[in-house]
Amino acid sequence: MGKVWVTSGNVFYFEELVAKYPIVVTWWAFMLVPGNPEADERIRRALEAVLATPLFQRAEKQSAFLRYVIEKHLAGESASIKEYEIGTKVYHRSDSYDPREDPIVRVEASRLRARLREYYDTTGKNDPVRIELPKGTYIPTFDGVLASKTTQNDAILPPFAPVLAQPDRRVWYLLAGVVVVAGIGYWQFTDRAQRAAEVRKASRRTFQKASDLHAQMTPAAIKEARLLHEAILRSDPDWATAHSGLSHTYISLISVGGARRDDLGKTALAEARRSLELDPHLADGFAALVRYYRDIEMDFGSVESVCRTALEKAPDPFQILANCAPVQSIRGNHEIAELWARDAVRIRPRWSETWSVQAFVLWRAGRGAEAVAPARKAIEVDPKCIGARAILAMIAVDKDELEEAMRVMEEGLPSSGIDREEWYAYRGYVAALSGMKSEAARMYEALEQRSQTHIVSPISFARIRMGERNTEAALTLIEEAVRRRDVEAAMFITSPEALPIRNNPRYRAAARALGVRTF
Repeated sequence: MGKVWVTSGNVFYFEELVAKYPIVVTWWAFMLVPGNPEADERIRRALEAVLATPLFQRAEKQSAFLRYVIEKHLAGESASIKEYEIGTKVYHRSDSYDPREDPIVRVEASRLRARLREYYDTTGKNDPVRIELPKGTYIPTFDGVLASKTTQNDAILPPFAPVLAQPDRRVWYLLAGVVVVAGIGYWQFTDRAQRAAEVRKASRRTFQKASDLHAQMTPAAIKEARLLHEAILRSDPDWATAHSGLSHTYISLISVGGARRDDLGKTALAEARRSLELDPHLADGFAALVRYYRDIEMDFGSVESVCRTALEKAPDPFQILANCAPVQSIRGNHEIAELWARDAVRIRPRWSETWSVQAFVLWRAGRGAEAVAPARKAIEVDPKCIGARAILAMIAVDKDELEEAMRVMEEGLPSSGIDREEWYAYRGYVAALSGMKSEAARMYEALEQRSQTHIVSPISFARIRMGERNTEAALTLIEEAVRRRDVEAAMFITSPEALPIRNNPRYRAAARALGVRTF
């Protein structure tokens, strides 16, 4: 039995009332709480910070959607935030607009939610106020201002007078009861909201730690990242990004950690799909699917299908474009690969990998001269961008400028991490071509040493053997990569690097086994 308040013979069981009629109680609470100018100003600053970012500047209508619902809320007109009003006021539908026939507002709301999540997972992860648009409503909520509103509400609720004027006693008791019910309802509402917000804040902190570990790309760090993602989902099971993050760790454990495909592959796929069930516009969920079909199944047709779906749905598709452009290149669709790579650069011009991807697809299309500018831009953004340096080195090799190729690779020694394997392989290749046998052997030995703690692709060793012109040894390593279903084998077989062996029957058999075109 809950606490009771007796007025004129009527008994109100407040806890039961709040549980049974939470929407009514919450409505009373908000009707009775006056505006908070300080909180409103914080919300406006948060809105302007969000809309000033490139993520929202490219989405004029979704920005207008967000501004409209927030301004309505701050004006005390939350009750008028309806699908019809948004359709006519923001999307300029006619007076005959029927939301049942035209889902524009629902579709755009879903994209807006995805864009907000993208913002708060990246640029705005440290913002003091977080704007959200909960599913099932168009009324915004604000994490970071609830506490001040609750305090204000506590301050304005008056104590109940023990003696009231006799003629008005029943009215006053009834009004007092309403205020108490509203106060309890509002307290429970904000308490639940604050608890949920605290859980999500803790999850985000853990997620960032997991992401930092994953970026190290060592088996031990990825395993620890996996445990952190699993812990997040135990406390916050409906967070879509945590599901996609867990999928990424499973995929990396297979490709880098040596885990069996059968053991984790199906789970990786299930987690990626679950993330998209929770958020159909989540770019990271599509990226996990792309990695699964590319790195685990090597099903490039499915990769392209996922890519095209993602480009229609994801609000900020640079991650999809950067992952999908090389796959189009593998399939020989060089024009599409170039188009997607250019779009990735346009969206994230200060990210070295987008420039590197553009250089990569141009070089693979046989347009090395055009690949130089984006490769140099990638190095300008990040001098340690090994992918761009490798492309410049290969272009120099094509011109028989071996000294320039060595210089480019020498300046790019990575301090640590996954790039070391690529650096060892390309430097060893150029050294072997240059007749620097001891240096090539040193790079080969460095790869062997790295293979003691990491999964090193046989293609990395094959590159050095190609530089030594040891074709038979190189082909044996390529065949080993094909048996492993190593996506690097597909990359190599379809690239200009394979030109010296393109007429070899073993090379052609490897290409047929992977279902890819020869260069």
